[in-house]
Amino acid sequence: MKSQLSRSLGFFEFLCLGINCVVGTGVFLLPSLVFAKVGPSGALAYLLCGALCLLIGLCFCEMAGRFEGTGGAYLYARSTFGPFVGYLVGWQIWLSSLVGWASVAKGFYIYWQELSPFSFEGQEPCVIFILILILSLLNYRGVRQGSQANNFFALSKLIPLLLFITVGLFFIKGERMVPFFQGNMQDWGVAMIIVLYAFSGFEEIPLPAGEGVDSKKAVPRALLTVLMGAAVVYVLIQFVAVGVYSGLASSSRPIVDAANQVFGHSGGVFMAIGGLLSIGGINASIALTGPRALYALARGGYLPSWLEAVHDSYHTPYRAILVNSTLTCILAVSGTFELLVKLSVLAALWQYIPTCMAAFVMKWRKVPSEFNAPGGVAVPLLALIVCGVLIAQVDAVALGWSLLGMVIGLIPFFFLRRKECRELQEI
Repeated sequence: MKSQLSRSLGFFEFLCLGINCVVGTGVFLLPSLVFAKVGPSGALAYLLCGALCLLIGLCFCEMAGRFEGTGGAYLYARSTFGPFVGYLVGWQIWLSSLVGWASVAKGFYIYWQELSPFSFEGQEPCVIFILILILSLLNYRGVRQGSQANNFFALSKLIPLLLFITVGLFFIKGERMVPFFQGNMQDWGVAMIIVLYAFSGFEEIPLPAGEGVDSKKAVPRALLTVLMGAAVVYVLIQFVAVGVYSGLASSSRPIVDAANQVFGHSGGVFMAIGGLLSIGGINASIALTGPRALYALARGGYLPSWLEAVHDSYHTPYRAILVNSTLTCILAVSGTFELLVKLSVLAALWQYIPTCMAAFVMKWRKVPSEFNAPGGVAVPLLALIVCGVLIAQVDAVALGWSLLGMVIGLIPFFFLRRKECRELQEI
C-alpha cells in the first residue's frame, strides 16, 4: 500500500507556522526605515497595512475553508481556473519558498556572524549548509519534528519582543511623538510598501493543510489570528521604538539599539539573540512548507512521479525535501541577499492575485465554505486592488527575473508532465 502523508498538524502548529512565516526579519529591520519616512505616525502605517493584508488573508481563509489538501494557493487556482493556471501558481509557490529560504538563510548568517565568537575563512557557506541540513533532517524524519522546530522558534522569538513592548512602554518620552504626522504623500506611499513587506508570508500557512487535523477550520483560524496579532505587535513595537530611542531614523538595527536604551547593553544582546531566533524561525517554517509545494506539483501530475514519494516510516515527502534543500543551498551560496528577497516577495504576490480571483468566483457561485468572510464579493475585489498596487512598486530587474522563472516553469508543464494528471481530491 502506498504511504500517505501523516495528518498531525492542529491549530497550534498552524499558528506557530504562521508566526514564523510573518513575524521575521522585518520586525527587526523596518522600524527605522518607516520612522525616517513618516515619523511617529509610522505606527498607523502598520495598522493600515494590516487591514489591507487582512483583505487578502480573508480570501485565503475562504479558500482554505473549502479544501484540506496540500498545496495552498496552487490547489485553489487549479480548482477554479484549471490545470495551467494552477500549475503556474504552484510553480511560483515553490520558487517563492526556494529563493525565500535562500535569502533568510543568508540573513541568519549575518546575525550569526555578529554574535558568534568564532571566525574562519569560508564560514558563511558552512553555517548556511549546516542550518539547512539540520532543518531538512528534522522535516525528513517527520512533520511532527518539523512542526516542533517551528513551535520552538515561534515561541522563543515572541518572548524578547513582548518583553521589549511591556517594559518599553514605561520608558516612552512624549516629546519624541511630536509632531506626530510627518512626511508627504510620496513618503507615505513608500512607507506603506515597506510595511506591507512585514506582513508577507501568511500565504504559506495553508500549504501543509493535507497534513492537518480538521484543517478547513484550523487554517482560517490560524491565518486570521496571525495577521491580526502581527498587526498589534508591529504597531506597539514601532510606538515603543520611536518613544525610547532618539536615533531611530539612522539605526541599522533599530530594535536592538532601542533595547539598549531600555535594558542596557545586556538587553541589546538579548534582543539580538531574539533576532537570530526570529530568522531561524523563518528558516524552519520554509523548510516545512517548501517541499510540500514541490510535492503537490508532482502529486498533481506536472512533475516526475518520483518527487511525490512518501517515506514508508516517516510519512514525509522525503525526495521533495532532498531536492528542495539541495537547490536552496546552491542559491544561498551563489545569490545576493537583496535580489533573493525581491524575487521571493514577487513570487508571493503572484499567489495572491489568483487566490483573490478564485475567492471572488467561488463566492459568486455560492460554493459553501467552512469560513465565510463578511462583505460578499467586495472583499476579493478590494484585495485585488491591493495586489495591483503592490505589483506596481516592483522594479524592472526583479520583475524580469521573476518572469524568466515563470517561463522556465513552462518547460516541465509542456514536456515533462505525465499524460494523466491527478484529480483534485487525491492531492
